[in-house]
Amino acid sequence: MAAPRSTHHSARLAAVCKILRPLLLSALCIGTTGCKHEGSPGDDFDFRLGHWTVEITSRETGKEPATIRQEMHGRWREKGKSVETITEFTASDGKVLLLKRMVVTLDAGLSCYVDTSELSNGAKLIHHTTWDEAVGAFSMKRVSPEPAKGSQSSFTATRVDKGNFTLRSERKSFGITVGSATGKKTRIGKADDARFEELEKKFASWRAKAAAAKKK
Repeated sequence: MAAPRSTHHSARLAAVCKILRPLLLSALCIGTTGCKHEGSPGDDFDFRLGHWTVEITSRETGKEPATIRQEMHGRWREKGKSVETITEFTASDGKVLLLKRMVVTLDAGLSCYVDTSELSNGAKLIHHTTWDEAVGAFSMKRVSPEPAKGSQSSFTATRVDKGNFTLRSERKSFGITVGSATGKKTRIGKADDARFEELEKKFASWRAKAAAAKKK
């Protein structure tokens, strides 16, 4: 399915990113005890593997709440060593807003998982993900690009069971809350390779159009 031209306009992309910022661009800061390896309760590889649905309601100060839905497919890139995911973000009316491609690897030296993401608007993000066994939740710290001066974000992905998580984030600017989000993440089965490839092609198309728009 071809992306609507209007979604590639810089003004719309800026608005979408602002809505998604509490989740996509957050520095997640709950206490951590280091990464767990494959097969353990805190396995971040398993947290990405499969076909997932995510629903998040984002709240920006002075604006009406906005609900964003995600379809995510994650599969092994290299068995036991890295996972690749592709995610499509849609508004509550079903309009596609953005796509994200991510690779997750385990860095034993840093004792964390490294999430390297690229958005279809050209933005690139790197997060370090760890597991807090005491509260049964993942936390994430953004390392690139560095958070803006005075900004502070928190996020928790708390495990309900192996295939269900509750999500919560809050974003502050110089101590004042300016945005928050709540939601849930549910695994509904295995990743569909055909759908994965379809979304990858769509991602490449959107990425090429965004790059072309920046050159004008």
